[in-house]
Amino acid sequence: MSTYNVGTVTVQVGSAIVRGSGTSFLANISSGNLFKLTSEAVFYDVASALSATRITLSTRYTNTSYYVNATAESIGTTNVSTTGYSGTLDHTPVIQSLVVINASDIRFVDDGAGVLTGTNTEGTHIGTIDYDTGAFTFDFAATYNASYNMLASYTYGSTLSGMQYQVVTDFTPNYSLPEISSNDTNFANLTTHALRMIDTQLKVLEDRIASYH
Repeated sequence: MSTYNVGTVTVQVGSAIVRGSGTSFLANISSGNLFKLTSEAVFYDVASALSATRITLSTRYTNTSYYVNATAESIGTTNVSTTGYSGTLDHTPVIQSLVVINASDIRFVDDGAGVLTGTNTEGTHIGTIDYDTGAFTFDFAATYNASYNMLASYTYGSTLSGMQYQVVTDFTPNYSLPEISSNDTNFANLTTHALRMIDTQLKVLEDRIASYH
């Protein structure tokens, strides 16, 4: 198995962006390669190489050991003549599905896809949350007759800098299955990843065969 591991990287827990230092990503990495930090076992598919020092992963980098909780962060007060509100949370990246905003009797909950939803006797109230920037918006169905503190509780990810990493850059010739070399230490993870890919393709083949009957 050939790997690329020149330089170091910075990852933010909750973000899909990987930033390199002393790297040449664009010349050595392509979509479909497998990225991991050397100190961890989990592989992530590379979505694209954007420059010599930046790649994006197909999913957000996750490690619950580096989650940080922000509790009851003040994001403003309601105004008796306003129904729409917007702002930016203090910390990013924001972890999906873990955002709650309270404003009086309305509790907005994050659905994991960037939508905030809250309900009370006046109906359903909708908002949005950008996990990368922390920007949020939401609207009430009606104005309040008094001012109320608006509080956000959420989880965000730490930044890991100067990390050693590896990117698997070659695969078996006929199918895109990760290869294992004699000096690789991640047999279980590579094997599991390969078996999942085989399982997916077998299911596709099975469905195609069934469609002919």
